[in-house]
Amino acid sequence: MRVQERDVWVQLLQETAQQARKLKFELENPGWLKQLQKRCLDIYQSKPMELLIGFMIMSSFAIAIAESQVVPEQGTEAAQTLYNFEMAFTILFTLEILFNMFCNGMHDFWTSRASVFDFFIVLISIISIIGKSLASIPAHDCDAIHRGIDNEKV
Repeated sequence: MRVQERDVWVQLLQETAQQARKLKFELENPGWLKQLQKRCLDIYQSKPMELLIGFMIMSSFAIAIAESQVVPEQGTEAAQTLYNFEMAFTILFTLEILFNMFCNGMHDFWTSRASVFDFFIVLISIISIIGKSLASIPAHDCDAIHRGIDNEKV
């Protein structure tokens, strides 16, 4: 019985050693995707990127303050300009969130409270833009769309 038990232990140790060698190789020789992710993380955590993101946040905040002070009428050039700024910032912040997800990996991204907070802020901005786009559709167009859908049901 002792010989069989020893053989089982030897087999387990050999398998564990093989797994350890494989893991060591993977850690020492990451694939091209991990290497790219590491380079991107270095860029994302750099001081210039920090300053760029900070500048984007401050600029977005300044535009929001200006919009709340000016309150342009719908359809005016000022309203369209402010909407374009909102759209541009939302696109930039969405790209920043996606870059953050890639750089840090999904697990680290979703376990970071700051990243999750940023994600929901950007999501709210996207929903706001969609809401504004839907609100800008004239009522008679919505009615025509609704009638078209009803006609297709029949």
